[in-house]
Amino acid sequence: MNAMVFMGPKIDLGMGGQNQGDLSALMQLNFGNFGIGYSYQFSVNGHTLNQKISNNTHEVGFRYRLGGMGLL
Repeated sequence: MNAMVFMGPKIDLGMGGQNQGDLSALMQLNFGNFGIGYSYQFSVNGHTLNQKISNNTHEVGFRYRLGGMGLL
């Protein structure tokens, strides 16, 4: 489950959680019809000091809105 909070017309912030116990931090910057988002997912139950490979992920997304705000 993810939730985003619209901080204004330019920035959105959010958090997410998965049933495996992973958490994620979300951010999106808006520029008119174009947007760029970033997500960082990490495990709160993982023992990263004992692992040779981290399961943390970084994701970047791009958005372009077609049409006006009234169209769904």
